[in-house]
Amino acid sequence: MSERELTATDEAVEALIEERAVELGGNVDARRAARLLALHGLLSSESDADREASEDGINTVMAKIEDATGGNAEKDAPAPLRFVGFRWAPLAAAAAVAIAAVAWWNLTAEKRAVATLAATHKQHGLRRYDLKVERDDADASLASIAGKVDVDGAGRFVVIVPIPTAASGARVVFGRSLDEWWIVNPAGAIERGTDNDVVGKWIRAVAGDAPFPSMDATFATLESDYDVEVEDTPEGDERIVAKRTSDDGRLADVVNITLNKDSRRIRSVRWEWTPPEGSIAKVRAVTATLFEKSPLPEAWFEPETHMRGGADAPAEDPSR
Repeated sequence: MSERELTATDEAVEALIEERAVELGGNVDARRAARLLALHGLLSSESDADREASEDGINTVMAKIEDATGGNAEKDAPAPLRFVGFRWAPLAAAAAVAIAAVAWWNLTAEKRAVATLAATHKQHGLRRYDLKVERDDADASLASIAGKVDVDGAGRFVVIVPIPTAASGARVVFGRSLDEWWIVNPAGAIERGTDNDVVGKWIRAVAGDAPFPSMDATFATLESDYDVEVEDTPEGDERIVAKRTSDDGRLADVVNITLNKDSRRIRSVRWEWTPPEGSIAKVRAVTATLFEKSPLPEAWFEPETHMRGGADAPAEDPSR
């Protein structure tokens, strides 16, 4: 900014202070005036109908600023400023936006990452992830099981996993629709329920203590049950590393989530556990890796769809 522009700015500020000083009988606090001028820089247009609400809003904002900065109780402070006239009417909306922005950026990077993660999950909607279940098993054929998980970002999902110890091609399909949990067991029968017990009891009967982690449930518990860190990957992505702090043993010990920095798509989610002594399932990790072409036809999240042969849907991009 040129010297001429700076001088013009100084003169405008002085005129504003003088105008307020006349109105208040010269009783003006310099620090408070500085805050007012900072807010004045956020001035934006506002309709006449909103001005009364704006006055109340800006006075509330200023009161909070005074509380936060702490006043000198022993000093005879001037009477609280009351913002009147068109000069200050538009400030409430601008101040609210500014304070919200400051509050957002004052949050830790970890809290922002968790908030962004939930929004990203919902925004990107329908997509499929390749699923890999890793087990501590001496038999190489049972140490890694490959399946699929489909999500819509709004709570619905479908998990398709084979049963390696059963007949060739045997598998189990379970998921959640809009209003219920369901499972299509290897015998082809549908079981339904209002919560995940309908799935859990079947898994416990077949695989003992095998976990079945959900993206929706994990993202909802990151802030309350995990210590979260954010780091960059060598590939230029963003990795969120969450370590469990709660004593809820049903949750994964560690969750690693990788996001593409450009598209903000969730590339992968990896859940890790330490299998307990005597574990039947012996699951130590489950990894979901994004499959770009998401084959999710209409009604895919309903169990009846998987009763009709249960074959994978054709590979077409649902975003088209």
